[in-house]
Amino acid sequence: MALGNKIVLEHDITPNLKLFFSEVELQRICDNNISNAIKYSLPESEVFITLKRDKEMLLLEVTSVGTAIKDPEQLFKRYYREGSARGGFGIGLHIVKEICDKHAVKVDVQSANNQNSFQYYFKEYHENLIT
Repeated sequence: MALGNKIVLEHDITPNLKLFFSEVELQRICDNNISNAIKYSLPESEVFITLKRDKEMLLLEVTSVGTAIKDPEQLFKRYYREGSARGGFGIGLHIVKEICDKHAVKVDVQSANNQNSFQYYFKEYHENLIT
């Protein structure tokens, strides 16, 4: 889909970060956000994926250029879609939010100047951490 729309995927990923998280659920978060970013990006634009340490958390951020998000508060509600032209059922981000709530992952959505950013703050895994 990215190649067909001439969208370039860029990344800035800090090496050696550790996260203790369900592989399936983490894959769901990443896949849904990256595929949505591609789907809703303007043709011939970039999707930028960042993974870095941010204070005591790990930040996963997916940023794209596209139509501004009208109502970020509604995005994670089941069956909500801002536009039906691109398909989908409006359940992907709802599932992502359920996973994040279950694991105390902070979610932030920012949309300004046609740049949309989804930010996920995970607790970093420390081997000496007792839970």
